[in-house]
Amino acid sequence: MCALVCAACGSEIGEPQGGDGFQRPPDGAPGGADAALDDAAASLTLAFGESDGADVAGVTVDTTLDAANPTFNYGADLTARVDADPSRVALLRFDISSIAPGATVTAAELALTTAADALEEGSVQIFEVTENWAEGDAVGAAGPANWTQRTTNNDWTTPGAGSGSRAPAAMSELVPSTAATRYPVALPIELVQRWVTDPSSNRGFVLVPINAATHGVDFESSESAATASRPSLSITFVP
Repeated sequence: MCALVCAACGSEIGEPQGGDGFQRPPDGAPGGADAALDDAAASLTLAFGESDGADVAGVTVDTTLDAANPTFNYGADLTARVDADPSRVALLRFDISSIAPGATVTAAELALTTAADALEEGSVQIFEVTENWAEGDAVGAAGPANWTQRTTNNDWTTPGAGSGSRAPAAMSELVPSTAATRYPVALPIELVQRWVTDPSSNRGFVLVPINAATHGVDFESSESAATASRPSLSITFVP
């Protein structure tokens, strides 16, 4: 029997004779490439948010916590602000409960768009929030969530969704140094999987400034007039 030889590796290519060689799959059974294609075809990607082209809307809540105005709520503001002086952090959550709890998450990406103000130095870290909070509907008026309170009559463990109110380690980090720019941020699959499996565990994110000593950053919020710039969360999963 004549054998073909791989020019790159010098090994022979032919029908193996027993041993540990490749065994042709039975008729009708998918080979490796076909199986991979079948897996890809079974995956779905849904975009959650209030931005243009979202697959699932009416699911976003966000606000700013401002240390300089510790009782004020900003749930209806057009931007979500992150700054070191004065201290400001942004809260963001997407309701992803439309994905069945038995689904398997394979990828997740958050997309944030800077407004006119971008970060001049440092970075923004994203932490999981571990306490429930309310968005509120004010723009610089009293009400929760605010720097002190997460819901009516319930304070943050540490003001500003600090230690004890958020996970001890950041899940992601970005450097939003250019205004009017959309920034994709990969999220840990295991975290989003937990939110899908147990929707009650989903308390969203808090965006925290790191070494941002000069100028903070404003992100377009879910109320932004620039609908294409609103935050979104894309999740790829196998139902």
